[in-house]
Amino acid sequence: MEIYIKLTAGDATEDEVRALLQWIRAGEDDGIGARLVHGNIPEDHLGPLTDSIAVAISSGGAVAALAASVREWLRQRSTDIRLTIEKPNGVSFHLDAKRVDSPEEVLERFRRLFEED
Repeated sequence: MEIYIKLTAGDATEDEVRALLQWIRAGEDDGIGARLVHGNIPEDHLGPLTDSIAVAISSGGAVAALAASVREWLRQRSTDIRLTIEKPNGVSFHLDAKRVDSPEEVLERFRRLFEED
């Protein structure tokens, strides 16, 4: 399954997108594949983009690894960043660097995303 991650608010810059991509790629051995997406994703999804990250997940363990990785990356940000995580069917949720949820809450949000159709 593939999801899209976009930095959607605050101090979101191309450098931050690339930093998150690099952070996620560090976990590619965990069944996670990530690539930068330029241009537009279908308009019923995230809308016009300059950059977002497409993440391919191959197993339930990869969901947990991705959730932990994204949470830790956000926790280390000193800027106001908001992530939108979305499946191709339009189901999505947000994570905010100003209020990073507990590891359990972030994992649960990712799990619910992958359970919904």
